[in-house]
Amino acid sequence: MDEKIDAAIEELKGQMLDTLGTLCTFEAIAPESGGQGEMPKAKFLEKLCKKLGFTDVTWINSKDERVPEGERPNLIVKLPGKNKKRLWFLSHLDVVPPGDEEAWKTAPFEPIWKGGKLYGRGAIDNNQAAVATLFALKALKDADVAPEREICLAFVCDEEVGSNYGVKYLIKKKIFNKDDIFVVPDAGNNEGTQIEVAEKSVLWLKFKVKGQQAHGSTPEKGNNAAYAAAKLAVDLRDTLYNKFNKSDTLYSPPMSTFEPTKHEPNVLAVNIIPGSDVFYFDSRVLPSYKLNDVTSEIKRVVKEIEKETKTKVDFEEIHRVDAPKPTDPNHAVVQELRKAIRDVYKVDAFAAGIGGGTFAAYLRMENLPAICWEKLNEDVYHMPNEYARQEDLYGDARVFARLMCADL
Repeated sequence: MDEKIDAAIEELKGQMLDTLGTLCTFEAIAPESGGQGEMPKAKFLEKLCKKLGFTDVTWINSKDERVPEGERPNLIVKLPGKNKKRLWFLSHLDVVPPGDEEAWKTAPFEPIWKGGKLYGRGAIDNNQAAVATLFALKALKDADVAPEREICLAFVCDEEVGSNYGVKYLIKKKIFNKDDIFVVPDAGNNEGTQIEVAEKSVLWLKFKVKGQQAHGSTPEKGNNAAYAAAKLAVDLRDTLYNKFNKSDTLYSPPMSTFEPTKHEPNVLAVNIIPGSDVFYFDSRVLPSYKLNDVTSEIKRVVKEIEKETKTKVDFEEIHRVDAPKPTDPNHAVVQELRKAIRDVYKVDAFAAGIGGGTFAAYLRMENLPAICWEKLNEDVYHMPNEYARQEDLYGDARVFARLMCADL
């Protein structure tokens, strides 16, 4: 059976490369990040799925007046199995913005193949997964192989900024059943050996520092919010790393992380002392710590900075995920995936936890077994010059096809 599937994938390689290239031309950026959403990309996928011969293709869209179409897309494709139980493969349509375009060697949304790699924003996050899962399913269809479970592919929106219109919406609509199993191909490593079964808690915070604007030549007449914000960011980072310093080797990296990230513009001239300043923190916290304890420590540091700098600091949670219970590393889907990886890539995979948040966490909160895996260079996630490797695209499709046929 594996030989028939591999032969079918071999015949599909050209279409896989073309599809990956086309997907990377869509600027499927969420409105929170200044984009227009994912609908054109989803419509392309719908047409492709029907062209590939899939008849069970449905939309479960969520309303969002911020995008031109007034709704965000969630596209589901199904192939019947020998029984009614379902195995899901969930990939996301949205991508992050390019970032510093001067750091790109190619245009972010004009994908280019070089040396077996496709360069473009979204190539690995998450277009490789979308193509690998879709053409794995197509290979089963072409090889006339009936999977054990019904196979469901979901191409969802909004993963990069919280999943409120994507996976969370599907959960709210009760799309999933208690005996469903989930594979989220949105995490992995360079060797293909990491199967993610657990995630850290995620806490994103927005800080607003209020001082008093003044002329740059008379700083004593104002109260420099930029200075207070900078000091707060440094003190918070140092304090949190020192206080919440446990290590857990299940996770990579093995410690909690607390990093200042985005910074909003404050004043438009060099000779103005800013009266306000806004910055953000991204924290990934080991499950052995409670996020409420982290926020209590943040409040303490904020009060100290307010007193020292005579500023007013407000902060709010803009994204929070308290780590759910991990998926059992001995679950059948983990073991069958390990077999498939060994068969295709000739390596032994292991269960692990990560700091990066995926929507597998939201599924685990519903006590649904979810794992994350794909073979990738994790160093290019959200980076300039993001790329996907041709060999990984083919290999992952073979792995996913084997897992689709497993008796779970």
